[in-house]
Amino acid sequence: MKAVSPLVATILLIGMVVVAFAIIYAWSKGFISEELEKFGEPIDVACHKVAFDVQVSAKGEGIYELVISNRGNIGINEINIKATQGGKSIIKALPLSPEGGLIEKGGTAVISFDLKKFGFDFFDTIDVTPVLLGKVSKGKNVGITKLYLCKEEAKKGLRAEFAQY
Repeated sequence: MKAVSPLVATILLIGMVVVAFAIIYAWSKGFISEELEKFGEPIDVACHKVAFDVQVSAKGEGIYELVISNRGNIGINEINIKATQGGKSIIKALPLSPEGGLIEKGGTAVISFDLKKFGFDFFDTIDVTPVLLGKVSKGKNVGITKLYLCKEEAKKGLRAEFAQY
Protein backbone atom coordinates (compact mmCIF):
# COMPACT_ATOMS: atom_id res chain seq x y z
CA MET A 1 0.00 0.00 0.00
CA LYS A 2 1.26 3.44 -0.90
CA ALA A 3 1.15 6.40 1.49
CA VAL A 4 -0.37 9.78 0.65
CA SER A 5 2.17 12.27 -0.60
CA PRO A 6 3.09 15.15 1.74
CA LEU A 7 1.62 17.71 -0.69
CA VAL A 8 -1.79 15.98 -0.83
CA ALA A 9 -1.78 15.50 2.95
CA THR A 10 -1.08 19.22 3.48
CA ILE A 11 -3.90 20.23 1.13
CA LEU A 12 -6.30 17.84 2.87
CA LEU A 13 -5.36 19.22 6.32
CA ILE A 14 -5.84 22.83 5.17
CA GLY A 15 -9.21 21.90 3.67
CA MET A 16 -10.33 20.24 6.91
CA VAL A 17 -9.27 23.28 8.95
CA VAL A 18 -11.21 25.64 6.64
CA VAL A 19 -14.35 23.46 6.86
CA ALA A 20 -14.04 23.20 10.67
CA PHE A 21 -13.64 26.99 10.93
CA ALA A 22 -16.73 27.55 8.75
CA ILE A 23 -18.80 25.20 10.91
CA ILE A 24 -17.65 26.85 14.17
CA TYR A 25 -18.31 30.33 12.74
CA ALA A 26 -21.84 29.40 11.60
CA TRP A 27 -22.59 27.84 15.01
CA SER A 28 -21.21 30.77 17.04
CA LYS A 29 -22.97 33.39 14.91
CA GLY A 30 -26.15 32.69 16.89
CA PHE A 31 -24.41 33.83 20.08
CA ILE A 32 -23.33 37.12 18.52
CA SER A 33 -26.79 38.21 17.43
CA GLU A 34 -28.17 41.70 17.65
CA GLU A 35 -29.79 42.79 20.88
CA LEU A 36 -32.53 45.41 20.92
CA GLU A 37 -33.10 47.70 23.89
CA LYS A 38 -35.83 50.11 24.89
CA PHE A 39 -35.20 52.48 27.80
CA GLY A 40 -31.95 50.67 28.66
CA GLU A 41 -33.49 47.21 29.07
CA PRO A 42 -33.97 44.31 26.66
CA ILE A 43 -36.94 45.02 24.42
CA ASP A 44 -38.73 41.80 25.34
CA VAL A 45 -38.85 43.08 28.95
CA ALA A 46 -40.37 46.33 27.66
CA CYS A 47 -42.96 44.27 25.75
CA HIS A 48 -44.27 42.89 29.05
CA LYS A 49 -45.11 46.46 30.07
CA VAL A 50 -47.38 46.91 27.03
CA ALA A 51 -51.07 46.79 27.92
CA PHE A 52 -53.76 47.79 25.47
CA ASP A 53 -57.43 47.31 24.65
CA VAL A 54 -58.75 46.77 21.14
CA GLN A 55 -62.24 47.22 19.76
CA VAL A 56 -63.02 46.02 16.24
CA SER A 57 -65.98 47.17 14.21
CA ALA A 58 -67.12 46.70 10.62
CA LYS A 59 -67.62 50.03 8.82
CA GLY A 60 -68.66 48.76 5.41
CA GLU A 61 -67.96 46.04 2.90
CA GLY A 62 -64.42 44.94 3.71
CA ILE A 63 -63.73 48.14 5.70
CA TYR A 64 -62.88 47.68 9.38
CA GLU A 65 -61.86 49.97 12.20
CA LEU A 66 -59.61 49.23 15.16
CA VAL A 67 -59.80 51.46 18.23
CA ILE A 68 -56.66 50.88 20.28
CA SER A 69 -56.28 52.26 23.80
CA ASN A 70 -52.82 52.11 25.38
CA ARG A 71 -53.07 51.34 29.11
CA GLY A 72 -49.39 50.38 29.53
CA ASN A 73 -46.25 52.36 30.31
CA ILE A 74 -44.71 51.92 26.85
CA GLY A 75 -45.66 53.72 23.65
CA ILE A 76 -46.83 51.50 20.77
CA ASN A 77 -45.22 52.36 17.42
CA GLU A 78 -47.17 50.14 15.05
CA ILE A 79 -49.77 47.38 14.96
CA ASN A 80 -49.57 44.03 13.17
CA ILE A 81 -52.78 42.27 12.26
CA LYS A 82 -53.28 38.64 11.34
CA ALA A 83 -56.66 38.14 9.69
CA THR A 84 -57.91 34.57 9.28
CA GLN A 85 -60.61 33.53 6.82
CA GLY A 86 -61.54 29.87 6.35
CA GLY A 87 -58.11 28.49 7.19
CA LYS A 88 -56.20 31.11 5.17
CA SER A 89 -54.49 33.98 6.93
CA ILE A 90 -52.67 37.18 6.08
CA ILE A 91 -50.35 39.26 8.21
CA LYS A 92 -50.02 42.99 7.63
CA ALA A 93 -48.30 45.84 9.44
CA LEU A 94 -50.56 48.82 10.01
CA PRO A 95 -48.88 52.13 10.81
CA LEU A 96 -50.74 54.18 13.39
CA SER A 97 -50.76 57.15 11.03
CA PRO A 98 -49.28 58.03 7.65
CA GLU A 99 -46.44 59.78 9.50
CA GLY A 100 -45.73 56.66 11.59
CA GLY A 101 -47.23 57.89 14.86
CA LEU A 102 -47.10 56.53 18.36
CA ILE A 103 -49.82 55.64 20.85
CA GLU A 104 -48.46 57.15 24.06
CA LYS A 105 -49.41 55.90 27.54
CA GLY A 106 -53.09 56.67 28.03
CA GLY A 107 -53.51 57.48 24.32
CA THR A 108 -55.94 56.11 21.77
CA ALA A 109 -55.59 55.53 18.03
CA VAL A 110 -58.22 54.73 15.42
CA ILE A 111 -56.98 52.72 12.44
CA SER A 112 -59.19 51.99 9.44
CA PHE A 113 -58.18 49.37 6.91
CA ASP A 114 -59.63 47.76 3.80
CA LEU A 115 -59.31 43.98 3.83
CA LYS A 116 -59.99 43.87 0.08
CA LYS A 117 -56.55 45.39 -0.46
CA PHE A 118 -55.16 42.30 1.29
CA GLY A 119 -57.25 39.86 -0.77
CA PHE A 120 -60.01 39.17 1.81
CA ASP A 121 -63.61 40.41 1.90
CA PHE A 122 -64.08 39.57 5.59
CA PHE A 123 -62.32 37.71 8.38
CA ASP A 124 -63.37 35.04 10.86
CA THR A 125 -60.94 36.20 13.53
CA ILE A 126 -58.20 38.77 13.80
CA ASP A 127 -55.12 38.94 16.03
CA VAL A 128 -53.67 42.34 16.93
CA THR A 129 -50.01 42.52 17.97
CA PRO A 130 -48.19 45.65 19.19
CA VAL A 131 -44.86 46.64 17.65
CA LEU A 132 -42.21 48.64 19.55
CA LEU A 133 -39.23 50.60 18.30
CA GLY A 134 -35.94 49.60 19.90
CA LYS A 135 -32.29 50.49 19.47
CA VAL A 136 -29.64 47.91 18.59
CA SER A 137 -27.20 47.73 21.51
CA LYS A 138 -25.13 44.72 20.50
CA GLY A 139 -23.99 43.31 17.17
CA LYS A 140 -22.89 44.94 13.95
CA ASN A 141 -25.69 47.58 13.74
CA VAL A 142 -25.26 49.29 17.13
CA GLY A 143 -27.31 52.50 17.40
CA ILE A 144 -29.75 51.69 14.60
CA THR A 145 -33.44 51.64 15.49
CA LYS A 146 -35.55 48.63 14.52
CA LEU A 147 -39.15 47.50 14.99
CA TYR A 148 -39.83 44.58 17.34
CA LEU A 149 -43.02 42.49 17.36
CA CYS A 150 -44.32 41.80 20.90
CA LYS A 151 -45.86 38.40 20.09
CA GLU A 152 -46.69 37.46 23.68
CA GLU A 153 -48.79 40.60 24.14
CA ALA A 154 -51.07 39.94 21.12
CA LYS A 155 -54.85 40.13 21.46
CA LYS A 156 -56.04 36.99 19.72
CA GLY A 157 -59.32 35.78 18.28
CA LEU A 158 -61.08 39.13 17.92
CA ARG A 159 -64.35 38.82 16.02
CA ALA A 160 -65.62 41.04 13.23
CA GLU A 161 -68.97 41.93 14.84
CA PHE A 162 -67.66 43.96 17.74
CA ALA A 163 -65.15 42.58 20.18
CA GLN A 164 -63.29 43.97 23.16
CA TYR A 165 -60.42 42.44 25.08
